[in-house]
Amino acid sequence: MHLGRFMARRSGRLFGLVVGSLSACAISLLASDAPLAQPVLLSHSVAAIDQAKMLRSFRPPPEDWTRPDFEDSQWQRFTSSGSPSLARDASGSVVVVPSLWSKTEVAAEVAGLTPSAQSVVSTPSPLSEEPLPPGSEPETPQRELATDGGLVNSPPVAVLEVVGAAIRAGLASAFPAAPLVSSPVLGKRSGRSAKELFEPLLPACGGSLYIRRKFDFSGAPGMTGSVGTLLLRVRYSDGVVAHLNGFEVVRSRFAEPPPGDLPPLASDRGPSDPERYYIPVSNLQLRGHGNVLALEVHPKSPLRCPQVEAELVALSGPRLLRGPYIERMTETTMDVTVETELPSRVLLRYGKGEKLHSRDRELETAGPPQTVHRLHLTGLKPGTLYHYQAALLGDLQKRSDLPLQTFHTPPSAGMPLKVVVYGDSRSGHPVHAQVLQAILAEDPDLVLHTGDLVERGTEEGDWDRFFAVTAPLLSRTPVYISPGNHDYALRKQGAARLFALFQTMFTPQLAPPPLESVPPSRVLAETRPPTQPMANLSEAARGYYSVDIAGVHFVSIDSNQAGKAEQHRWLDADLSRAQAQIPKPRAIIAWMHEGPFSVGWHGDYPTAIKHLVPILVKHGTTLLVSGHDHDFERGQRQGLDYIVTGGGGAELRPLRCDPRRRRCKNQPQFFANEHHYLRLEVLPTVLRICPRKPDGSPLEECQVLKLRKL
Repeated sequence: MHLGRFMARRSGRLFGLVVGSLSACAISLLASDAPLAQPVLLSHSVAAIDQAKMLRSFRPPPEDWTRPDFEDSQWQRFTSSGSPSLARDASGSVVVVPSLWSKTEVAAEVAGLTPSAQSVVSTPSPLSEEPLPPGSEPETPQRELATDGGLVNSPPVAVLEVVGAAIRAGLASAFPAAPLVSSPVLGKRSGRSAKELFEPLLPACGGSLYIRRKFDFSGAPGMTGSVGTLLLRVRYSDGVVAHLNGFEVVRSRFAEPPPGDLPPLASDRGPSDPERYYIPVSNLQLRGHGNVLALEVHPKSPLRCPQVEAELVALSGPRLLRGPYIERMTETTMDVTVETELPSRVLLRYGKGEKLHSRDRELETAGPPQTVHRLHLTGLKPGTLYHYQAALLGDLQKRSDLPLQTFHTPPSAGMPLKVVVYGDSRSGHPVHAQVLQAILAEDPDLVLHTGDLVERGTEEGDWDRFFAVTAPLLSRTPVYISPGNHDYALRKQGAARLFALFQTMFTPQLAPPPLESVPPSRVLAETRPPTQPMANLSEAARGYYSVDIAGVHFVSIDSNQAGKAEQHRWLDADLSRAQAQIPKPRAIIAWMHEGPFSVGWHGDYPTAIKHLVPILVKHGTTLLVSGHDHDFERGQRQGLDYIVTGGGGAELRPLRCDPRRRRCKNQPQFFANEHHYLRLEVLPTVLRICPRKPDGSPLEECQVLKLRKL
């Protein structure tokens, strides 16, 4: 059955995963915050006591393999590998079991199929991503094919020959010198088994992966209320289909199975982070015992080894998804956002100082329960330390208090203002986390991000990871964003996700849908703003905006729309209004992702030079900061002081021209190919520019730029 298209809506990827049975008493070992803990029905730790069976095959198993009563005694039993975690055995004793989820990346496609490359993708466990040491021989898992009557020890020879011949032909044209490509193995069927024909060509872990995991559901042990939703978190390579008791609930990156005996292949590479799916319990036929989560995982290419990890969690009551994170802050107001997995309400308590006080104010979200909660705080004073604490309110008087947070408002106009700028964090999470620690130590008034927050803006798992890494900063400091090209990906659909996440920053003018048309929960569909194509977004959800803080005018430019006349007119009008203010701003700081000037990997951006630079120069812009190139560059061209800062975590790149070795065209004043962030200090008459390494040490001595009268 195909209920997944109606029952489960993909909403992204989280960090944890699951696939094994844990008793209710083991839940406390996995959850650090009791109010937010949820019973884990299937865990990503697989112990020997778990009922778990798997099969690798080039053809689908019998049609009823997803049902609980399917006889899987001849399937291969497996336990997990990787880092250890805690579970309990049959006697209730705590035992250490390995984790299914290792930290290394999924094996890449083999370019030349050299012997060493084969050993990398031929992993001993289908769920282990750890490559074998060079020269070691991997175990060859059985490529068994389940049939109605028993087991077939090899895949269909005709299918293997067709697929193998196509692979060999493609590799022969790309890698004519590869020894395995030039070996005439296929096409000669006389007396040779399928294993002899195919083993030199494909990794031992090839084919599709089928897994059956059994779990109990006795009213979700440990929960005081009814369970209406299951959360399935799954990370996989490359396409996945999930079934619960024979009902299809998830289908991602994989179309309908191909006709005949053709091996099923995924349409795209799988995610690097887990994805989340919400499934209503009411549409499932769950039993007290013996339920089955069945997963089929298909590679994008026969050269890739399908792998999977999954977790099944019973959701009830208020549960935090993201936040709290500050979207916008002025000297007297603040906008803070909290996202929950289930519809709920949020109560925010705030006041002066670092501790809760009886005189604190309270602000509660109005209307029916929602999953996205935006609260607007007023009555703040400039340059003052405050605290706030959010509480999630669910049904049946369930409440979860989030940790206490502190923040300080920006100073009054004319007072010193500290700004931190960084960009291109993308998937460089370890470096990004180190940069964030240094930024927190700076205690800035605000942060500017030059774009490419994530690797791909359409992937909810990428956003989950971004919010998890940046949580300590976002909860206490406003981070103003300029969209990057990776944030717009894929096919510009990521822009809508960005605008929805930071709606207060990128204010949409689209009329919200009528209340009655919004689903009551995120099980059947997203209740967040719709992720529409860019062509359907109004002028306001445009990716560029401005904000005035402490007498400084900040302008965010969308480099993805650098050639759009609409943005050119808006920028000219916005800077004209800024100059007409009384008093005038002491500085104008513009930032964008792909800047006009760079000697790095990408080089200059002619469109921005032609259309944007003349407007910025015309209105006396103090400084233009951009990213895109993963390095640091400081210079002046066409009368405009500029900086390139793209060292927030993404990999460093080789240079087209290294200014440190020889003179390049448009030689910058300073250049460094290192990870870093930028500290700006806006003083009454000067702007101090201080680039810093991830450990906080100077990348370059601070430079002073005199502020010009506007």
